[in-house]
Amino acid sequence: MVNDCLMVGLKFEEENRSTPSMKKLSVLCYGQLKRYEVCSAYRLTAISKAAGILSARRKSTKRGFFTRTPYASRPLLVSCYNVKVQDRKLRVHLGDGRFEDIPLNAHTLRVLSHAELRIKSFTLTAASLSICFSKEDEAEPGGFTDAVGIDRNLRNLTVGNEDRVTYYDMAKAVEIARAPGASSVHSGAAMRGSYDRSLRNMVGEGARG
Repeated sequence: MVNDCLMVGLKFEEENRSTPSMKKLSVLCYGQLKRYEVCSAYRLTAISKAAGILSARRKSTKRGFFTRTPYASRPLLVSCYNVKVQDRKLRVHLGDGRFEDIPLNAHTLRVLSHAELRIKSFTLTAASLSICFSKEDEAEPGGFTDAVGIDRNLRNLTVGNEDRVTYYDMAKAVEIARAPGASSVHSGAAMRGSYDRSLRNMVGEGARG
């Protein structure tokens, strides 16, 4: 569904020289997505994800970064609607009053049991489950002086805040990891090492600034 939305969004960009907003993309795509027999929540989530990808692509283009034609290659299920943990299981809506319950391990249940946490969404793939939650945290006076956001993708790492954004090209690390004869241990270490160095550089530059 995400790729269907991306195709519609790219066509809109080509015809109108602008990136469609979330609302506009919903109007353009929702009817087409009805051919998928899934909960409406998953259609809305697919539209939202596609809108985010297109928006990020537009920002990268404006900053002068090379961008590829976006395409979601990994099958996954994402939802931020009515996410609940019940009887030690994550309840996934399938539609028509049907649910799939996914058992959670003790560590996950212990983390999610904190009263101040709010479960926001989940991402389910063939091999993993990720749960996103929010937590209200009051900073002590003088406790925080600044904050940065980190966006990590396979081929790039972006860090920044309202004052500064820094982009790191990780394509070389990907090439090393995928080189013939590279073991999974060494390739994973190469990726982690490259990310770690980029983060240390970012922190060092921020301290010097």
